[in-house]
Amino acid sequence: MKEEFGVLTIWDQGNKKTYPTYTCGHCSNVVVMRPDRTRERTKCIQCGRTICEQTEICATHCTPLPELARDHMEAKGEWKKYVPAIMAGVDKKDEALSMGLILL
Repeated sequence: MKEEFGVLTIWDQGNKKTYPTYTCGHCSNVVVMRPDRTRERTKCIQCGRTICEQTEICATHCTPLPELARDHMEAKGEWKKYVPAIMAGVDKKDEALSMGLILL
């Protein structure tokens, strides 16, 4: 398991600002970390990766897209059913169900 951390650099009229980032271990979204945040980042108890708090699916189901990619999307296990919803960028489980994006 490899954590993906990085830096976002923004140049605005000659001024350089940098912000720490990480890649969500479930949906692979890049998250810009606020420097003033004091509480711990959320880690998945199943895979141990740092996950974003932007989507309900990432927060409630272990859906490690990096693992799926390594398996050529031939995943085994319960989390495979959420892949279409994550790939479509849907945040809420109910919304994904209504759109037919969760494999049953």
